[in-house]
Amino acid sequence: MKFTKEDCMPRNVIVPEGVTEIGYGAFEECSPLTSVTLPSTLKIIDNFAFAGCRSLEALTIPESVTTIGNYAFNECSGLTEITIPESVTTIGDGAFNRCSGLTEIKIPESVTTIGSGAFYGCKELKSVTIPEGVKIIDQKAFYGCEKLKGVTIPEGVTTIGNDTFAWCSGLTEITIPESVTTIGDGAFNRCSGLTEITIPESVTTIGRFSFNECSSLKSITIPEGVTTIGNDTFAWCSGLTEITIPESVTTIGNDAFYGCPDHIKEKIKDWKRLNG
Repeated sequence: MKFTKEDCMPRNVIVPEGVTEIGYGAFEECSPLTSVTLPSTLKIIDNFAFAGCRSLEALTIPESVTTIGNYAFNECSGLTEITIPESVTTIGDGAFNRCSGLTEIKIPESVTTIGSGAFYGCKELKSVTIPEGVKIIDQKAFYGCEKLKGVTIPEGVTTIGNDTFAWCSGLTEITIPESVTTIGDGAFNRCSGLTEITIPESVTTIGRFSFNECSSLKSITIPEGVTTIGNDTFAWCSGLTEITIPESVTTIGNDAFYGCPDHIKEKIKDWKRLNG
């Protein structure tokens, strides 16, 4: 038994018991829809299931659901509250993309993957809890979450994907665990409120533009093991007062410290003279 778009009601919908799947785009662009009651038999919320339901304000996902599909709640701009149950293991790509009214999200312990752009453009999101079970935080997962203040990345995550926290201008602190080995391109690009960050010894790769325009960042220590600092990695970190570069670094990319204070740029010139 499958619920489809043809079953969409104007404002309030009760999906009957026995339904196991909300099909692809079932309620897509049902803009008058304000509330939905989902059955305890539901297992799958498919791709684009509630995309564009801009009047939907709150939703409780039942304990039976295991998958929230790609762009399932894309541009549900009226959504301020959602409960994700412990049964969910995957939050799909763009699942809550541009849910601009969402202020808080608690991701349950059961989730192992936060998909690409899962919370992209959630401009009012102030708080997110990422549990220990998460192994993958994909690219652009929290891109443009301007009011997000602090994030703790749990042990077990190995990669912070490209642009994961880019344009999170309100982010002031972040904890990166020892399990992380790669900080992707643009991971913290334009996090202008970030004042400090500790890069753990486990990290071997810091991508291009990773900390570009982190203008409040004061000091940074690059750990032993990192061999390459990519192009524009710390460009326009205009508040940077101190940088520690380990002996393991063999390459500093083009414009890696462009726009940084003069004493930082002189230090990099000295490094390049010594290391050819």
